[in-house]
Amino acid sequence: MIGVTDADESDEVLAFIAERRGPVLRAAIDDLAAAPVDDLPDVTHRLHGILGSYGLDEAHEYIAALAELLADADVSAAQAQAARESTVVELRRLADEGGA
Repeated sequence: MIGVTDADESDEVLAFIAERRGPVLRAAIDDLAAAPVDDLPDVTHRLHGILGSYGLDEAHEYIAALAELLADADVSAAQAQAARESTVVELRRLADEGGA
C-alpha cells in the first residue's frame, strides 16, 4: 500500500482507511466524471494522491496513466475526453467488483 504501512499506523487507523476505501473510490469516480476537460490535469493530480493514500493501488495506476497522457502537450481535448471516459469505466468496474 502506498503511503500507509501496517508498521506506521494503529489498527484503528488501518480499519478507518479500509472502511473509507469504497466511498473514496466512488467520490473519485464522480469527481473525474464531472470535471471539465480543462480541469482534468488538476483533478487527476489530486485524485492520484488521494487514491494512493488510501491504498487503492489499481485505481491509483489508472489515474497515473491518465495523468501521464494529459501531460502530453499534443493530446487533444477529444483524446483527453476519451481517455477520461475509459478511465471512469475501469474505476467503476473496480468499485463494482469491490476493488476498493
